[in-house]
Amino acid sequence: KDDIYILKCSNGTSLYAPIESAPAFFDDGFGGVFPTLTTLWRFPTIMPELVTYGPVSKRLLPSERAAGADLMLPGVIMPEEGLGEFGVGQKRCIRVQDNSMPIAVG
Repeated sequence: KDDIYILKCSNGTSLYAPIESAPAFFDDGFGGVFPTLTTLWRFPTIMPELVTYGPVSKRLLPSERAAGADLMLPGVIMPEEGLGEFGVGQKRCIRVQDNSMPIAVG
């Protein structure tokens, strides 16, 4: 059994990290625990995804001048099988079209 560090952040969230490794999970401060991008890059299929366009992705990520924007339905590339069922507040990883690696969790 490995030890896990719990890192408390000033914004009310926590990061969960194995000793001598990058954080593997985080909580959202409301009871949900989700994989970090580092974990998703190792295991990209462990959570449902939404795919967006490259130009949209630039708006989603925070910059030095602005916080990241919310992903709205017009920015989502609709898969042939549809989005499936999901509940309000259910997290998904977000990736850019033609890139298999997630860029965000939201």
